[in-house]
Amino acid sequence: MSASDEEMSETGDGLPNLGEYDGERNEREERHGEGRATLPNGDTYEGSYENGKRCGEGEYRYVFT
Repeated sequence: MSASDEEMSETGDGLPNLGEYDGERNEREERHGEGRATLPNGDTYEGSYENGKRCGEGEYRYVFT
């Protein structure tokens, strides 16, 4: 099993693990509007989304280890 297969199986629904998200969604439940995401590696993004993708203004913060 490849690393990407393991990542996809973690969610249980066949979708990749994109981390936690708190924010607005569209009718298809995609990230849409303003929101904040915490990625599996601890990085965060706070800003705009459009149809599930980061778009426009936002701030990405890296976690340095």
